[in-house]
Amino acid sequence: MDAKKRYEDWLENPYFDENTKNELRRIADDEKEIEERFYKELEFGTGGLRGIIGAGTNRMNIYTVRKATQGLANFILKENAEKKGVAVAFDSRNMSLEFAQEAALCLAANGIKAYVFSSLRPTPMLSFALRTLGCTAGIVITASHNPPEYNGYKVYWEDGAQITYPKDVQIIEEVNAVTDYAGAKTMSRKEAEAAGLYQVIGDEIDDQYMKALKSLVIHPEIIREEAQNLKIVYTPLHGTGNIPVRRILKELGFENVYVVKEQELPDGDFPTVSYPNPEDKNAFCLALKLAKEKDADIVLATDPDADRLGVYAKNAKTGEYQSFTGNMSGMLILEYILSQRKKQEALPENGAVVTTIVSGKMSKEIAKDYGMTLIETLTGFKYIGEQIKFFEQKKDHEYVFGYEESYGCLVGTHARDKDAVAAVMALCEVAAYCRHQGITLCDQMENLFQKYGYYQEGLCTVTLKGQEGAKKIQSMMEQIRENIPEKVGGLKVMRFRDYREDIVKDCVTGVQTVTGLPKSNVLYFELENEAWCCIRPSGTEPKIKFYIGVKGTSDADAAEKAKGVDKGSGVTGRVNVSGREIEKQRAQEELHMGFSDNFVWGAATSAYQIEGGVKGAGKGMHIWDVYTKESGKVYGGHTGETACDHYHRFREDVRIMKEIGLKAYRFSIDWTRVLPEGTGRVNEEGIRFYSDLIDALIENNIEPYITLYHWELPYELYKKGGWMNRDIAEWFGEYAGLVAERFSDRVTHFFTLNEPQCFVGLGFLTGVHAPGLKCPVRDTFEMAHNALRAHGRAVQMLRQHAKQPLTIGYAPTSGIIYPASDRPEDIEAARKKYFSMPEDDSNWTWNVAWWSDPVLLGKYPEEGLKKYEKYLPKITEEDMRLISEPIDVYGQNIYNGRAFRMGADGNPEEVGRVPGAGKTAVNWPVTPECLYWGPKFLYERYKKPIYITENGMACHDVVSLDQRVHDPNRIDFLARYLHELKRAAEEIDLRGYFQWSLMDNFEWEKGYAERFGIVYVDFETQERILKDSAYWYRDVIQTNGRDL
Repeated sequence: MDAKKRYEDWLENPYFDENTKNELRRIADDEKEIEERFYKELEFGTGGLRGIIGAGTNRMNIYTVRKATQGLANFILKENAEKKGVAVAFDSRNMSLEFAQEAALCLAANGIKAYVFSSLRPTPMLSFALRTLGCTAGIVITASHNPPEYNGYKVYWEDGAQITYPKDVQIIEEVNAVTDYAGAKTMSRKEAEAAGLYQVIGDEIDDQYMKALKSLVIHPEIIREEAQNLKIVYTPLHGTGNIPVRRILKELGFENVYVVKEQELPDGDFPTVSYPNPEDKNAFCLALKLAKEKDADIVLATDPDADRLGVYAKNAKTGEYQSFTGNMSGMLILEYILSQRKKQEALPENGAVVTTIVSGKMSKEIAKDYGMTLIETLTGFKYIGEQIKFFEQKKDHEYVFGYEESYGCLVGTHARDKDAVAAVMALCEVAAYCRHQGITLCDQMENLFQKYGYYQEGLCTVTLKGQEGAKKIQSMMEQIRENIPEKVGGLKVMRFRDYREDIVKDCVTGVQTVTGLPKSNVLYFELENEAWCCIRPSGTEPKIKFYIGVKGTSDADAAEKAKGVDKGSGVTGRVNVSGREIEKQRAQEELHMGFSDNFVWGAATSAYQIEGGVKGAGKGMHIWDVYTKESGKVYGGHTGETACDHYHRFREDVRIMKEIGLKAYRFSIDWTRVLPEGTGRVNEEGIRFYSDLIDALIENNIEPYITLYHWELPYELYKKGGWMNRDIAEWFGEYAGLVAERFSDRVTHFFTLNEPQCFVGLGFLTGVHAPGLKCPVRDTFEMAHNALRAHGRAVQMLRQHAKQPLTIGYAPTSGIIYPASDRPEDIEAARKKYFSMPEDDSNWTWNVAWWSDPVLLGKYPEEGLKKYEKYLPKITEEDMRLISEPIDVYGQNIYNGRAFRMGADGNPEEVGRVPGAGKTAVNWPVTPECLYWGPKFLYERYKKPIYITENGMACHDVVSLDQRVHDPNRIDFLARYLHELKRAAEEIDLRGYFQWSLMDNFEWEKGYAERFGIVYVDFETQERILKDSAYWYRDVIQTNGRDL
């Protein structure tokens, strides 16, 4: 059954509830979304389920959860283990409670008792609870640190660890065998409780858990002495850690614990962070700000299900807060446990430290120093938990400590999964002990480096989405298997391990042995000088990961070794190490990564700026036709009556586009060319012009992108009040419907408004654009609101009249605010400033949130509603529903920005540009950083695929004696900006880039004085000359930006 048929089945099948069907009806015209939701079943893998929340077979919803639980129940029944019951826990994510209830009631309907936590709990508490209650299995509803649109479902077995082979394969088979959603059993909670099959887990489990943790403390007397002097800042990142972490610290005597208030309460939308992962330094912004206010010693963050811990500590020498990787924090705890238990003569003779093959290698030296056995497992903490079970069965080792590089560790055996609550406790004990010795955590980490070696690790993650991406990842792995490199990053390969083929090959002697670990698609290179590299596809995300590590005798020595890495060889080209990180950009260049294969490279123009053809073509008058006739309004008295004469020369211009290699062309339609009075009468000659242009583009394999409004307000509508008239939403809707009716048989990409900040702010507030008015501030707010209403109505009419599914977007602009450094506090300062309201009401239109929050979040920003209250028109719920009509993509015109940092007073402050810093011909600053941080911040906030709908540079271009136009400044500008955009493309869903502009044109109040094009236009003869930048851009397109 294909996706469309599955979709229709869900709509017709009475088994599915009406809310689910309504959600699906809303995507009826979006074939891509239907395909994505229904092209497959959400896969139940070795880690359970994980996916985007929503209706569909490939989504997390009550039906996919119920189906998975039915499969698990079937397996439990076959094992005759139903009498022991199943424990169920859930985190703070959206729908976690609902999914937990569905799982519990499905189990109950199958005669399996469900023990369910009454409220959210950390994942490790599920592991503890199922062991304490003697359950046969456990379920936790969580997607760990994934973005807010995700949720997941993990399964644990009776030992308390996540399922491993063979149980994982057996359960997967049972889940896959459930093919009929209606076949999944369920019952009401009331019925389940009456049958004794649903029991709420009481507070006694919490108490027992706390008791188990406190039993692991080595020096309670030192904690009692130092706790009152240790200042701790903690953030649960809106997750489950808040109550248990604060409780354990309080019960141990840590009094000075400051919780980040903004992130204290559970919230599945994670409103203060884009990525609730303590591995991400951006997640620490608010915590570090609070740490500075309180002069904290350590700063801690746990992820939503509280199994990962991130750490910062104050460096007493520099006064700055230093971040600790998962390897580093793990080594602090490991060495403390071993050294102190040795002093107490409590180290077991057969003690074992367990880690994963991709974790740091200092643990090997520490374990050796204290006579412990180091055991490496495959990646995934479930394998560490599994080792504890093996130790208990075989009696050959006693578990001492386990950790992995991804910020997870387990102190003790009370649970069998990584436990951030226990890690917080242990780390704070280490900090108290260090303080007792007169040193800090930073000092102790340096001590470990000096004693055991300067180990430096890095991770490079490359995302390859979709089915094609999965094929590329598999192909990449096979190519490496078949062609084992002699060197990786310039270092000789000593031994090669292939865990899928169970092979260890000594590359010096040629001797081949086995790995001794379960089969897994992982490749590992042991390199000379104790360096290493490991490559594996992610088990939960469309990514391939490259891990690498080196060892030096000092920090400088390690850095020098990294610099000396040969840059001419390596896995799939080259994998470099630089300091504590892989040289990410270099690795991705060698892998030809960065921009996706279907990235759209285009150029953009607008109607009045290039078309001409004002007279004798049936076109009506718009405000620019009138405004440019007024004396002194435009430089040199220039007008757009002829402009580039594109109206008559469009076929020549399309040939130029093809020569450049454009994949797409974004152009605007002149409203008055198709509707001369703005409504009513249609100008068929104008329709024919755009139809012919579209056909010419398609014939030359150039995708047309239409912008409905690039500032040509019909003069007849202007006389009726224009943007001040609420009827303009219907006028604009009529126009949008006509465009869809006539062109959507061939065009699928539409943007509604271009830069509303400009046509309202410059046209009606400052008066430097048409119609040249300086209106009261209140009037401009009315216009802005009506413009957004018009946008929403246009979206409705485009979809209503579409001949095929459309991709619809909106293209505002903004002056980007970017951080002056990569310090988390500066990043947070920039983010805060970027989405804040301007201080000057007379220039209020220059912000991003007022124009984008209503469209994409369904509400105006609270700061703006308070600040501008006296100016606001009546805003109704109906207005907001119209404005927030769903769109598919988000365009942004980005040219420059300003750098900000966090000031001493805790507020953002601007960092001035150095004298002589680069500027364009129109005195705009050259700030390439804006093309990384702008899209990144916007994607974090709005979570919509992004197009850069305009970006470019004005230069004083001239035709040289060789009859060419040399514009090295523009090439340099574009190279710098696109390099930053490439960085963004590796992190967010970035769909395309449109260079502004295709050709020199009429630049509004500047007339023809400034040239933005990559094609030179002689405005007297209309000759076109490709500038050097056009040829450069052609190369970029041909290589998909590989060499940027």
